[in-house]
Amino acid sequence: MKKNLRYFMTLLLMMVASVGWGQNTVTFWEEDFFSFSADDVPSGGTYSYACTGTSKIYAEALAGGSTPELLVAKSGGSFSATVPLNGKSGEMNLQFKTNRNDLKVEVTGATLGEKVRSGNTDTYTLTGASGTLTIKFYMTINKNARLDDIKLYQGTALKPAGLSWGKASTSVTFGDEETYKNIPILSNENNLAVTCTSSDEKVATVSSAGVVTVAGAGKATITATFNGNDEYEAQTVSFELTVKEGGSVTPPTPSELTVAQALEIINGLEDGETTSETYTVKGFVVGTPDFQRKSDGTLYGNCNFDIADAKGGTPVLTIYRGKSFENNNFIEEDVAAPILIEGDEVVLTGGKLKKYVKEGVMTPELTNGYLVSVNVSVTITSCGYATLISNHALDFSKAGGATAYIVKDNDISDNAITLTQVTKVPANKGLVIAGTAGKTYSIPATSDETDNVAGNLMVGNANEDIPIEANQGYILAASDGLFHPCSGGKLAKGKAYLAVAVPTTGAKDLNIVFGEGTGINNVNVNENESGKIFNLAGQQMKSAVKGVYIKNGKKYVK
Repeated sequence: MKKNLRYFMTLLLMMVASVGWGQNTVTFWEEDFFSFSADDVPSGGTYSYACTGTSKIYAEALAGGSTPELLVAKSGGSFSATVPLNGKSGEMNLQFKTNRNDLKVEVTGATLGEKVRSGNTDTYTLTGASGTLTIKFYMTINKNARLDDIKLYQGTALKPAGLSWGKASTSVTFGDEETYKNIPILSNENNLAVTCTSSDEKVATVSSAGVVTVAGAGKATITATFNGNDEYEAQTVSFELTVKEGGSVTPPTPSELTVAQALEIINGLEDGETTSETYTVKGFVVGTPDFQRKSDGTLYGNCNFDIADAKGGTPVLTIYRGKSFENNNFIEEDVAAPILIEGDEVVLTGGKLKKYVKEGVMTPELTNGYLVSVNVSVTITSCGYATLISNHALDFSKAGGATAYIVKDNDISDNAITLTQVTKVPANKGLVIAGTAGKTYSIPATSDETDNVAGNLMVGNANEDIPIEANQGYILAASDGLFHPCSGGKLAKGKAYLAVAVPTTGAKDLNIVFGEGTGINNVNVNENESGKIFNLAGQQMKSAVKGVYIKNGKKYVK
């Protein structure tokens, strides 16, 4: 009865396209397969469901939602739906959960944009939607996919929480040395505040960081719950753990701990106790690192600083007497051109965890560890670009797809700037970064020889906000990807602007053009993308803006 009532209410909400699951959001179609049973093949109904191959309902939760879910069959199997938009049109979003990054989507009645993946949740932007949409999910390779929690909506929606265990169930033998290799650790890529529980702590317990510890034979459901907030939607994910009879087993330590996992270990220590094992920990530098000095002012060679799982986050783990790369001492050059600054993403190894207590105050520490890597993170804006300036020399050959550019003094015309690509960039040089909109990239610091960036006109300050007067230069706008004349104010630390005086009359916004050697002068457009518009970075645009753009494989100027 409860299932039927829920199905009826969900169907009614979808039919009238009412305000949905996000604020100011109209939902056209929502399907979690709750009304189906195992082995059902969805067909017909309000949305003309159709399945091909051996696609059918499974009573599992591999996609990252809750049971049941749909299996989209391998090698051409598909699931499709026809969704009326009830008079609405324009830009919309299609969101769903799947365990396969290679599940394909095809939409008739709208233009399908690029996919954004967060945990097990995929989101596509649809443009030009009107009338009725036919949406098809299918697999082209010899692998099955699981599909769940489909939503087609218009408006501003909450971001997916992105929680995942990576599997719906697992079976282990108590005492087997392979036990912990088969037990997942919670993936919490957005560092959200989750509550983790076990249905039977005699079988297994689970820490707040999602680390499972086996206690005995039996079955338990391991669950992680996020209650939602103003930015992220609520989510609950679970997996079934079966522990068979065996001997005893000591839980291993993950090869690279988050700060939350390190704090979990420290909380289990006695006051003043230090672990016998050494650990590797990853986090973001919080506050200003303190390079320790002797009474005569010379460096000891170590540094104290805090790290957290998010920039400026809490709680923190104190790195006590940390050393530089390969366990070497820090030197004066590391202080003058700081090797560590607030916001850097760092990995340290070789240190022991300690529950340090003084005068009743506990400080969680990683003692005597040393640096493995230092990375600078940058988030690409909605236009596909960002600006960056860092105290570190950076290596963009290991940046996961982000590319860096400078602007030279002879590369500016009356309405455009030509970008020149660079790979290994000296410290304190302003850059334009291109990448996938909304994605955060980690750029490794480097001590290698860097490229020649003489004449670069992108400037800023890595350590503090700087004032900019009106018409002092040009600022990159996230809204349209153009460089606009400065209107005055402050430039945030870590950002860069184009330091070219704006003409007192006839000032124009500047378009971005990519120069020779960037590798993206010629944009290849697939035949099935005929009519779509791209910028010279190969990024699809809703419509042509001022400057050079690509349509049907040809360059145009507006």
